[in-house]
Amino acid sequence: MPSVSGFIRKTKRLAADAAEFPTDCVRGIPDVEIRGDGECFVSGCLTILEYCCESVKFDAGSVTVTVRGSGLLLSEFRSGCMRVKGEIASVTFEKEK
Repeated sequence: MPSVSGFIRKTKRLAADAAEFPTDCVRGIPDVEIRGDGECFVSGCLTILEYCCESVKFDAGSVTVTVRGSGLLLSEFRSGCMRVKGEIASVTFEKEK
């Protein structure tokens, strides 16, 4: 019989695939994937700290991640993964002190 944690990992992977999120979103560590200058996937989000059309900042545990640009839209936020669309200028990481 498979373990409960193995079942949960498999279920998260299937959910990430169904939502078209990168599989890194289910590993529990911050990860960023940028597609061109118009789309960014970020995993490991705990809470959204700031959200406007020019920046999206969130807490990812030991780091704060900020996506900056223009016309930014948080199009999805599920299970610690988010998709930001718009004209992305930069992504920065700031370690917690």
